[in-house]
Amino acid sequence: MTPTSKPKPPSKPRRRPKADATPREDRVADDAAVTALLDVLTDGVATLPEALERGEEARRARAESARELLGSRELRAAARRVPELGRSIETARAELDRQDTAAEQARSELHDASKEWLTALKALRNPGA
Repeated sequence: MTPTSKPKPPSKPRRRPKADATPREDRVADDAAVTALLDVLTDGVATLPEALERGEEARRARAESARELLGSRELRAAARRVPELGRSIETARAELDRQDTAAEQARSELHDASKEWLTALKALRNPGA
């Protein structure tokens, strides 16, 4: 600010329009849009447990395949000849077990969370119920 400039008057606070100022038709359209959005979200969340189960089945199949490979006759024979290979196989099996435990816990937590989300979305969809 220079010595010759005048201070600006304080700005007036912006006022929010009152809810009653919104035409009824606009509120109805907004309500319909929110309802449609809640319907889409509810449908999406409702499919999560099934998607989680399909993912878990695929993960189990991959883990089982890896276990079969680690237990193959050829690999066991090679492990008898090379002790370091045997230790690596045991480490890999332990890692698969750890991953199984972690995946089961994560799947369970996500399943529980999806139930909570679904309940919350249904409550939003039907607030009076």
